[in-house]
Amino acid sequence: MMEGETITEEEASVPGWIDDIRRRAKSSTTTTGKPAGARIGARRTGAVTRVAAASRLPPLPTDHQRVIVHPGGGLDVCRCNKLKFLQALLLAARLPPTAAEEVIVCTNDTQNIFVISTPNLQTAEAYAKVQGIILMEREHPVSAYVVAVWHHQPRRSPRGRR
Repeated sequence: MMEGETITEEEASVPGWIDDIRRRAKSSTTTTGKPAGARIGARRTGAVTRVAAASRLPPLPTDHQRVIVHPGGGLDVCRCNKLKFLQALLLAARLPPTAAEEVIVCTNDTQNIFVISTPNLQTAEAYAKVQGIILMEREHPVSAYVVAVWHHQPRRSPRGRR
């Protein structure tokens, strides 16, 4: 028993109390003194895990083509309206507005990229050819590529192609 307030046997046997003690005991024995983000065995810790989780592609339809767009010229994806970005991309790719009907646009703030998902390969290739967009009355260079997904590989690992 510990010094301090006296508790009954019933209070001491509450599952949450015991779990908390176990967690505290386990965390004090697993401290390794390694910096945040260091690898402990095969597990990642801290900042590396957060960056890795944020870097994953969002769950999108498996039959869609994905295009990754890296904006340049100081364009910040978290401050950019997705609809206005898509309109600027359509204009730069010389595609009709109907090409945006089945398009899904996602942002990855950690990597400062746009992820565009479209069911049409020709539309995806047109987006990938774009080298610059005009957004907020300013020209921004962009770098884009289509993500190829091989269905025979484990976990459908994405690989980029230009």
